[in-house]
Amino acid sequence: PAPPADAMATVLKQREVYQAIAALSQRQEQLVADADAEALLTLLAQRQRHLDSLDQLNAQLEPVRRDWQNWLAALPAEQRQQIAALVKEISDLRDAIVAQDDRDYRRLRQAQGRVGEELGQTAKQGRAMDSYRGAANAYARQRVTATTDHRG
Repeated sequence: PAPPADAMATVLKQREVYQAIAALSQRQEQLVADADAEALLTLLAQRQRHLDSLDQLNAQLEPVRRDWQNWLAALPAEQRQQIAALVKEISDLRDAIVAQDDRDYRRLRQAQGRVGEELGQTAKQGRAMDSYRGAANAYARQRVTATTDHRG
């Protein structure tokens, strides 16, 4: 397994990355609320870079993860407590990020639904306007015919 100091440093880096993603997640919430698509895409690209970093960190920890319980048991009690606290903090951050993403996803779906409904209403209004125009044209033709017939 990886030396404890290396694994501890990697877990600390993971926490930093999750904290950065959590901060971006909060910003994402505002961008979704503001319907700022361009800024949201920029933010998502930033998040992806952090996620790529997490993939690298997870790969570094893989040898330790395979034998996690034995590795953890070999640590002094104080380090086990530190690792446990870090793992819990990372887990809590991850859960908060996922929950925020779920809320933002629902908001985006609702907005998409509203836009779809508005487009549907616009299409219905367009058809209604076409019907009104048709009725108005028919009425105008009747008036012209009635006027012509009346004079004729």
